[in-house]
Amino acid sequence: MFGGGNDGPAYLSSCEVVQVETLGKSSSFGDLTQTVNNSFSMSGNRTRGVRHSGYIGGSSPYTTNTMDYTEFASRGNFADFGDATTSSKAAGVASTTRVIRYGSYDVNTIDYHAIASLGDFSDFGDAVAALGAGEAVSSPVRGVRCGAQSSSNTMEYITMATT
Repeated sequence: MFGGGNDGPAYLSSCEVVQVETLGKSSSFGDLTQTVNNSFSMSGNRTRGVRHSGYIGGSSPYTTNTMDYTEFASRGNFADFGDATTSSKAAGVASTTRVIRYGSYDVNTIDYHAIASLGDFSDFGDAVAALGAGEAVSSPVRGVRCGAQSSSNTMEYITMATT
């Protein structure tokens, strides 16, 4: 699933989905609750996807702490999930039970939420450093954040089941 983006100066809210098993084109999935450019991140488990960051333009801070979610089986619009503890472009990881966001740029906050319920995120801890545009990957047990816009070679990991 992918979505948001730019169409000239305007940001988009539409999402597309690709069925990995097929060689077909993408198709419409629904709309996000906000228009965001393509610098947003999502995490999820087998049933639910959560958008937890993104650039929204306008005035400072230019990013959002509003999150939305979708049920993959629904093929419908996203709905409000709750709010993150900070407003930032975040890299995210997920296990079957938790969504975890790493802040970026000037934010080193890590926050989390149980993916099966709706509501605001809670503080998980702090990252080693605030890395601009870093990315993250995960296994069912561990989340790893790496890289940065500043060409940093810093990598760090968390154990997702603990806080």
